[in-house]
Amino acid sequence: MRSILFLTSNFPKPLDGGGKIRDFHILEHLSRDRQVTVVGFRDRELGEREAFLDFVPRERCHLVSEPPALSVREFVRLRSLPRWCLSYFSRELQALIDRLIQTGDFDRVHISHSYMAWYLLDHLDAIPCVIDHHNVKSRFFQNAFESTTRWTEKIAYLAERKRWLRYEDEIIALFDEHICCSREEQRLIREMTGKRVHLLPSGVDTRGFRKRAEPLAGANLLFTGSLDYFPNAQAIAHFCSECLPAIRAAVPDVTLQVVGKNPGRPVERLLERTANVWYSYNVRDIRPFYYQSTVFVVPLLTGAGTRLKILEAMATGLPVVSTAKGCEGLDLGEREGIFIENDPQSMAATIIRLLRDGHHRETAGQAAFEACRARFAWDRLLSEADPAIFTA
Repeated sequence: MRSILFLTSNFPKPLDGGGKIRDFHILEHLSRDRQVTVVGFRDRELGEREAFLDFVPRERCHLVSEPPALSVREFVRLRSLPRWCLSYFSRELQALIDRLIQTGDFDRVHISHSYMAWYLLDHLDAIPCVIDHHNVKSRFFQNAFESTTRWTEKIAYLAERKRWLRYEDEIIALFDEHICCSREEQRLIREMTGKRVHLLPSGVDTRGFRKRAEPLAGANLLFTGSLDYFPNAQAIAHFCSECLPAIRAAVPDVTLQVVGKNPGRPVERLLERTANVWYSYNVRDIRPFYYQSTVFVVPLLTGAGTRLKILEAMATGLPVVSTAKGCEGLDLGEREGIFIENDPQSMAATIIRLLRDGHHRETAGQAAFEACRARFAWDRLLSEADPAIFTA
């Protein structure tokens, strides 16, 4: 039986973020016929007795607490690295990885997120390593730079993009295998590294997310996402100020449900003062919110990677209204129940039509459901990708 060491920045429990969900399903698939050992950080809310998965027993889950803040000396020494790398710097984790590789008999290391790759630099000659990028970070900060009008933010994003370009050139290019979510990012990573880049689109658990039994009724909009993630915070602020007033003028009883985690105080204040906006944080099961909603909105202006939340909405039969950035990498359109609108007026008009026209809404929701099951079921995606990515 092949043996894999799986390095992750966020142990996938609870499943409260897109990266965790992707890791969870990859781990579940790998564990069916391989021995998997997980190493990484655990959430501070997750007790040691809970730090395991049904398919990865506790003795093969080697987790450390979230890293403390860097000392001044460490920050000065490491300041040229991207900030995400600094956020996950841990001497304890490095020692644990070194010990596991020296004493274990692993066939390969799967690294979730490129900012964790530098933990393996001393082991590249000893064991094959593959990086699952989730998104291309230099591109992420380029998008953030272009989307903001505040000069202080532009300076910060440009500086971070430069750090990532250097990191990608000096560190990431040393690794021989890579995994990405979209064809555009596959092209970028190939140009960056000149190495093998496998495409593994993100999917959805079609067994857990089922189509609602009742017709889509009411005028209930839904937005989901981690609110400590800048693109989500920016998106909901933009939607509330630029789109929602026009929708409310046409459909007075419209409501917006925001479901996420870790909102900053500015986001909380915005939601509190916006009429007919409800918010729920740190929920354990997001599915009831999909079943209670009428239209799913993804007004993202920046970001990278693919949006698992769109696939979850499609799996429950919800029509989706998104910016092009929001559904980037999914190759979806109106035939699949996804309406792409990039300016606030067009987005508001499309949402208004879906709220007013029940037949149009039901047809779009059914198209989204069928497209999701046909193209984005995790079981199918992982089974098709396995021979090239996980077995080679």
